[in-house]
Amino acid sequence: MRWPTCKVNLSREATAAGVMSAKMAVVPEGATAESRLDHQLNLFRRGAPPGSVQDIHRKHLLALQMRRDTSVWSLVPRSYILTRDPADAASEWKMFQRDYELSQCLGRLRNYLDAQAAASTPKPSQDDGLESTFDICKRHLGAHIADNHFWEGLHLSPMRKAEMLVRLVEQELPHLQLDLLQNNWWLAKPVDGAMGKGIILFGGLSCAEDLQVSTMPFWGRMSDGYVLQKYIEKPHLVHMPGLIDIDNRRGRHTAEACVDECYKYNLRMLVLVRWVEDPSVWVYDKGYIDLCAMPFAAEYGAGVQEAHVSNLPCKGKGTGVRKRMWSTDTFRQYLQECAGRDVWAEEIVSQIRTAISRALNCLLPLTTGPGCSSRDDFNSTPPVRQPWRRFGFDFALGTNFHVWLVEVNHRPGMKAPKGPAGEDKRQLLESLLVS
Repeated sequence: MRWPTCKVNLSREATAAGVMSAKMAVVPEGATAESRLDHQLNLFRRGAPPGSVQDIHRKHLLALQMRRDTSVWSLVPRSYILTRDPADAASEWKMFQRDYELSQCLGRLRNYLDAQAAASTPKPSQDDGLESTFDICKRHLGAHIADNHFWEGLHLSPMRKAEMLVRLVEQELPHLQLDLLQNNWWLAKPVDGAMGKGIILFGGLSCAEDLQVSTMPFWGRMSDGYVLQKYIEKPHLVHMPGLIDIDNRRGRHTAEACVDECYKYNLRMLVLVRWVEDPSVWVYDKGYIDLCAMPFAAEYGAGVQEAHVSNLPCKGKGTGVRKRMWSTDTFRQYLQECAGRDVWAEEIVSQIRTAISRALNCLLPLTTGPGCSSRDDFNSTPPVRQPWRRFGFDFALGTNFHVWLVEVNHRPGMKAPKGPAGEDKRQLLESLLVS
């Protein structure tokens, strides 16, 4: 099979993980961050070898592996692990709580500064109850920033203090991904989840103590826990009538009974990997976007999850989008007509290739051991050597066309919906088989 693809080069340099012991020993109190990371990976692998397909398929393993490369903070929304057994990921939960509280405060400061900038007459001397927010920020940031005296000895207005803190975070703590902060919303994704099942959207600017994580279900697909991933609150949206117009001009004659609304979407790209110690990677040059079932909503919560999670079905009748999958050819033309330039070729493709390369580099060296989707398979028959693997890499775009890698699937769906709704994906899959 010949794929019309672009090949991605991977570094041959292996990470420091090596082959780790299968013993689930307790991490020493003074262990380094790398030792703690190795211990967590060893624990969650449950006997699987490092560098196997499971490392990229299971969400909590991939989230931990990506921490080996500090540059991924610009590619992957930061994530934490939540398991049924608090002892398994106690340090993860503590890190998340600190991050959540700091993100909550920084979100308030960002909103405060935006409101001041938009006001016709800013009030720089007004406190607006920000002193407690400043204290929390100083307490958290003091552990990370060497010069942590901040505004000691200076008489600054609340607005100047807010500007100073936000600037410090941008310069010194890029891993906090300040661009993603607005109202501090997060996604809880089941480790072995699929098709959007079990995803919980939670957060806001409420206190960290108000998080009701104890009520999350831990059964079925959720039995192995969740990945808590920062939600991209300012996604790039597509205007449905614009897509329909392009489709009709391309001779599709698409007729949609939908409102004049904008939708969030997920970008799926297919990747072929020769899963050996010295891997080769090919990215198929076409993909598709999958629109959410409902128009994007500024509000959050369980009642509007279909507006934020793209692979959830529409619960209502007659209100959702019938055609949700659109080819990247149509998407590329849509972006070009909106921006007046070829955004797909100039910005998006290079970011996609970089994210895929970095994700796989974090797993090196790859092993041709069991490439299973469940831990029970490791105790069954000996694995068959299958060096060729197809993956589905899922991306989200920000309003500035920044590409974020949000998920990887080792068994991407190779079926399309029936009728006109699945036409674009069906043509993509047919081109894969005949090319």
